[in-house]
Amino acid sequence: MVREKLDKNLNEFVDVSNLDTAVFDLIITVESEGWVDELVRVAHDRILLLDELFKSLSKVAKSKEDIAKEEAALRPYLAWVETQYDTMQIFGMARPVSLSAIYTDVFVLDRPTALCRFSLEALQESYREAGRERALCHGERQSGLSLVQRESRLFILGKPGAGKTTFLKRLVV
Repeated sequence: MVREKLDKNLNEFVDVSNLDTAVFDLIITVESEGWVDELVRVAHDRILLLDELFKSLSKVAKSKEDIAKEEAALRPYLAWVETQYDTMQIFGMARPVSLSAIYTDVFVLDRPTALCRFSLEALQESYREAGRERALCHGERQSGLSLVQRESRLFILGKPGAGKTTFLKRLVV
């Protein structure tokens, strides 16, 4: 507060390693320098700011009863989502199959390989070193579910039948 509002460096006139002596030294310095009124005004403004922040947070904070009501209201919707997306109709089968019965973990790359660009020399060098088996631009292979937990946004690309829709259904259920 002293540094921000009064443009004073507290370390210059107070030993901040010991809080008891720091407060005492600050009071002595404030009185001798003649900026008691300014310090009191700044402290008052800071207290008002903290009070407003506390009032705002208390408006946002929810009681346990409110949270319980929201969870109770959410349960029917989650049950509906599960009934909608927990099965898949597989071509050639008469009945839909449970998603949990057919789902296998998806492994994804952390960046699309199609966006990589190389010079002719780099491609030729890669071919000489490793042959066709090694891709020049390959991202790190990761579990799709762990990537979803870490990242806030994903862009899912894949060939037809690669499992994009099944993966998204699995996330929902």
